[in-house]
Amino acid sequence: AAMSSPPTTQFLPLRLHPGADLRRALADVALKEGAGAAFVVAGIGSLREAMLRFAAADAETAIAGPLEILTLSGSL
Repeated sequence: AAMSSPPTTQFLPLRLHPGADLRRALADVALKEGAGAAFVVAGIGSLREAMLRFAAADAETAIAGPLEILTLSGSL
């Protein structure tokens, strides 16, 4: 049987503009690139506010800013 090629990894450096919705902007780029899956390798920046869903919580928690992102990574 013929062996298939492993998937390739593509890195896309991004700079988001002030006021951009972080999660939506990352998801939009992944969709635009046709990625079936995506992973944020690293990120830094700032937010005016954040919406976080803590472990075992049913709803998001709003955190007022300004806030600094010291590190960002994870899957989309």
